[in-house]
Amino acid sequence: YTTSVYMYSEGTYFPLFPTSIQSQPTQVAPSDRDMEREMIRYDIEESGKLIGLSPRQRDEYLVYLDSAASRYKLPLILIHTMVYVESAYDPSAAHPQISVKGKKTHALGLMGIVWEYNGEALMKEGIAVSKLELTEPKTNLMAGAYIIHLDISEIFAKNPNLKEDMFFDELIKKYYGAYDGNYKTRMMTKIKDISSKQWIRRAVKNILVNYKVAP
Repeated sequence: YTTSVYMYSEGTYFPLFPTSIQSQPTQVAPSDRDMEREMIRYDIEESGKLIGLSPRQRDEYLVYLDSAASRYKLPLILIHTMVYVESAYDPSAAHPQISVKGKKTHALGLMGIVWEYNGEALMKEGIAVSKLELTEPKTNLMAGAYIIHLDISEIFAKNPNLKEDMFFDELIKKYYGAYDGNYKTRMMTKIKDISSKQWIRRAVKNILVNYKVAP
């Protein structure tokens, strides 16, 4: 038999091809994870074309994202949007200079990670042993996912009854270092570009479940 190919829009699955050109199928709607992956694949391809990523690099980035999201039980779309805001998938993206303990430094890589803030935790987790490793996309994405994991754990430890509509505000405060309205606007705009309100709510609910917080 042939399984139909679906497209997701505003909470609904639609066959990607007209029924007339499909064999009589056993129609199986894809999982949320599969749909997330395909939407993000397309988004990475479009971003990658603008900054000159090769098809191989674009495919590798999706594999790295999937691995990082699976390891820390995070929605792919969450990591993807934070990468997009931080670097738009440009591994050499310039990040603004900041001061950490009186020393000037920069965030690094796809997810804008500051080694001076996060290096000790990353070494303990076995993700990286030096700042230079954060320039490698695979390491940077895994490090970013781990930092998000730590941030979410701390957020819910302090406020186990956090409401869904405040989740992104609190996450941005932790990850970025302070709440930034522009950061949130860019993040939410990107999420809405490739998903829907229903999808966002499901993603947050999944986070609540995975981090053992009652929805």
